[in-house]
Amino acid sequence: MSVDPEEIDPKKTVRIPMNTLNTTQCLALKRAKKRNVRRTLKHSGRSNKENGLNATPKIMMMRHGERLDSCHFDIRQCFQKGVYTPLQLNHPSCLQLRSNGELPEGVDAWVEDTPLSNMGRAAAFLMGRALAREEETLDYVFASPAYRCVETADEVVRGYESECDFLPDVKLKVKIEDGLFEYGFGRLSRVPPFLSLAAFKEEQYCVDEDYVPFFPREQLSVDETYLQFVRRSQAVVEHFAEFSITNRCCTLLVSHAPYMDSLTSLYKGKEPRNPKEWIRLVQNTPYLYMRALKWNGKKWFCCPPPIVLCIYLSNQKLGAAYYDTDSSKIFTLNDVAESMDEFSLLIDVLNQVRPTTILFSSKADERLCKLINDFQNNKCQQNGEVEDAENENDLIVVAASEFELSRCKNTVQQFISSVSSDHASVEDKIRATLFVDMESVCMIRALGVLINYCEIESASTDHFGRPVAFCLRSFEVNDMLVMDDNAYESLQIFKKQFHPSVYKAGRDGFKEGFGLFSVCNRCCSSVGAAKLRRWFLRPTRNLNKLKQRLDSIEILSCDSNFHFIQAIQKPLKQIKSVTAIFNRLRAAKVNPSDWISLYKTINACIFVAEFLKNRKNLKVILSEMYDISLEKLQKISSLINELVDFKAMVEERQFAVKSGIDRTLDEKKELLKRLPELLTEVIKSEVDNLPFPIAACTCVYIPTIGYLIAVPRSSSCSKDGDYEKPGLEFMFITNDRVHYKNETMRQLDAELGDVKLDIKDLESSIMISLQNFVLKHATVIQHAVECAATIDCLISMALTAREYNWVRPELVEENVIDVSGSRHPLQELCTAPFVNNSVKSDENEFGKMHVLTGPNACGKSVYLKQVGLLVYLAHIGSFVPASSARIGLVDRICTRLHSTGSINDGMSTFAADVKQVAMATKYATKKSLIIIDEFGKGTLTDVGVALLGACLTYWLERDKCPHVFVSTHLYRLLNILPESPLLRYKTMKVMRQGEDVLFLYSICDGQATESYAACAASKAGLPERVCNRIRQVCQNQKRGYQLFRPESTAEDIKEEFKR
Repeated sequence: MSVDPEEIDPKKTVRIPMNTLNTTQCLALKRAKKRNVRRTLKHSGRSNKENGLNATPKIMMMRHGERLDSCHFDIRQCFQKGVYTPLQLNHPSCLQLRSNGELPEGVDAWVEDTPLSNMGRAAAFLMGRALAREEETLDYVFASPAYRCVETADEVVRGYESECDFLPDVKLKVKIEDGLFEYGFGRLSRVPPFLSLAAFKEEQYCVDEDYVPFFPREQLSVDETYLQFVRRSQAVVEHFAEFSITNRCCTLLVSHAPYMDSLTSLYKGKEPRNPKEWIRLVQNTPYLYMRALKWNGKKWFCCPPPIVLCIYLSNQKLGAAYYDTDSSKIFTLNDVAESMDEFSLLIDVLNQVRPTTILFSSKADERLCKLINDFQNNKCQQNGEVEDAENENDLIVVAASEFELSRCKNTVQQFISSVSSDHASVEDKIRATLFVDMESVCMIRALGVLINYCEIESASTDHFGRPVAFCLRSFEVNDMLVMDDNAYESLQIFKKQFHPSVYKAGRDGFKEGFGLFSVCNRCCSSVGAAKLRRWFLRPTRNLNKLKQRLDSIEILSCDSNFHFIQAIQKPLKQIKSVTAIFNRLRAAKVNPSDWISLYKTINACIFVAEFLKNRKNLKVILSEMYDISLEKLQKISSLINELVDFKAMVEERQFAVKSGIDRTLDEKKELLKRLPELLTEVIKSEVDNLPFPIAACTCVYIPTIGYLIAVPRSSSCSKDGDYEKPGLEFMFITNDRVHYKNETMRQLDAELGDVKLDIKDLESSIMISLQNFVLKHATVIQHAVECAATIDCLISMALTAREYNWVRPELVEENVIDVSGSRHPLQELCTAPFVNNSVKSDENEFGKMHVLTGPNACGKSVYLKQVGLLVYLAHIGSFVPASSARIGLVDRICTRLHSTGSINDGMSTFAADVKQVAMATKYATKKSLIIIDEFGKGTLTDVGVALLGACLTYWLERDKCPHVFVSTHLYRLLNILPESPLLRYKTMKVMRQGEDVLFLYSICDGQATESYAACAASKAGLPERVCNRIRQVCQNQKRGYQLFRPESTAEDIKEEFKR
């Protein structure tokens, strides 16, 4: 279907199902509604106050548009011929004439009072259109007397009127207020010769000639100090604030960058900023930047700039993207594991971003929709003083088809590559994969829909219609350690492998292989294993949360508490996920096994809660467990036990109620038991009354049909008419038996009724009442299950730490990694004995960049992964394999350990390597951990050395160098790195035994001189002849000797040259 906004009658209510509209149609409908509202208000020809609308007073301040002399251009160049001549396409074709405009003093006047560029005028016009589309009602517009400010205000009004369809007699006029002129910074030798009102009028500028400025122009002075300017700006802003309150109107002030901070004192009452801080703020204020304040009847408060957030949740993964119109930046959140029960990550995202508009799919889960709606309602309640809070917080349901993956990928690729064609080229796709993680499917879907929304709705678009975004960046949820899928795969935290059994395999045909998660997962319940996986997928920097987990593991791993683990593991096995059960309860599709699982789960939670509450020394394990309402859980369990007959339910495969609950139900069940005897007595008395002789007959009960007489089928009967008997009503034939109904059977129908259906109706009524009661307390049950799952996770991690002799790390806020006697948690299970190594990195004693060299197969890669796993384990609240550990919190772990090129993304192996390092250089901070293994080997040696050396130098010369651990065989790199107190060289110890080399797998300070490639090749099984040739070539290259073919003499070579 299509929606024509012009055909929508503003007097009629239009109701169209949102899931039938795509993004364009939804926004067209929304925009049409806005335009119709504006037309209704504005065509009356009266102001808000005259209409008695009681509008919320509002004051907005905007910086002027782009100046003609931007980008260090000197406007005097345009007057080299004595008259103004445009030199660029961005220059206006002509300028307003000033007095003596062709004389040198006229040129100076243009330098002091610069006009807008063509781009500045066009952007101001679009800004006016944007204000109209956002339902901003402009009542008054004031501008600084500077030419660029009057031009900006005039273009904003023109754009605003083009959307609002004003009548000619209610057009806005720009009022020139001299007090809005900027602070001179001491660079002005005089007050600029501003254009007169008559000059503006002559050039068709819509200015108000009757307005008298609040601050007289005569009082403007170039000798004004910073504090004097602050007092002047505050006085002017307070005047217009009072003006807006008195007239209950929306006032727009167009001024300069130095003026933008004056609104802060209006709602915060702060003292003037430090001049240096204020100058920095002014320098970072972009053209057409705008701030707004609203009056709630008691005070002014700041209106946040529009932030559009799009979220997509699928398969327990959350992806998101949001557009900040204030900074013109798009931020993305790569796919992160999310619980469909808690939505804890989504809540953190909403609280951190605080969006004004939220986009989500029409097929989103009902619980997700409720959460988003509650969040926006809470925002409206917190901003209850905003009378039009509805307009400030939009929830937009987007058709599910708009989230189609291929469509969203194409949108993202075109947006990043700045290509307006319908199909992006291969180069564009590769460029897009370098900017964003195309493997984060949920994030790509959210980003694609966000871009489409901004193209339609936002005014901040370029000439192609795409949203203007100065950069595309990723954002991290507060207190979350960021790791991408490549880091998880490289560190072997999760390991997928094909399941040999088709029946036992998961949905994707894989099972969990040998990885860190499989080593640590000893959970007894499925909910515990799922929660532990979420912990592994969402490492945190929340120090309090990590310390709470470590305290619990420390207590549980003690010998004195080992009996607790054994006692609680059995009930934990009974706990199941109740989310699917609750969904089936709401849909009235619950089956008998659900009631059994729910009952066992509640009882297991009760046991766990009581067990913890009776042992005060275990209180630290889970404080939330003490918040569980045991009374409610026991009441639910007792009610289910009293009502449900589990034995009968298993036998009958349907819901069954115990006796003693309903008297009528008990009577019906007793009647059903006696029914065979009763029917036998009835048929004995009825057989003599049959109108034909019969050898045998029975009386049967069939639900819904009732009671019938069944007689054997006679061989002489061949047609349906032959079955008709006097006094009997023929019903049907089945299994060679003919069924009749007579007056006695009808009497039984009336007296006994349809017993089975009556029983089912009564039990269904009781079941519905029980369902409602359980759903009423679903939150209590869900909370208890989550607490039990947390205990299961803690026990699992405690058992792992106890078995493998892991120790508790000391977590600190300092930027340090100090681990003694560390081990690789996976490698030590495969190698005996495993050699311990220390890991030390800080800003002072140990350095932060560690370049590791050494022979092939000496243990460099294992050591690098060991460092990453130690830091990772500390950030999930686990013990670590070491003798002691002191680890500072990090915000990101970036790895380049192995190539991840795929034929699907069109990237070469080297391009994939470069992408991983590029992400590290772009997002790493001083609290990040970067692990690089042999980067640069996929290209020419010189290029590889240059690339790796440039990256390491970049981090060394930064003020905030991250923790960097890098291994390499490019020994020339060691000669080009700059000297730095942060740089340390390390190598792996080896021992020479003739031609053989013994690897000691122990790290020490120093540099390797050779790679011992021949020894590694010999151990790998290459023929000895090949290995000897390797040694020969390496020695000749070192000494600068000429290379010869093997087994060739000088005479042979001379003869070859002669030929």
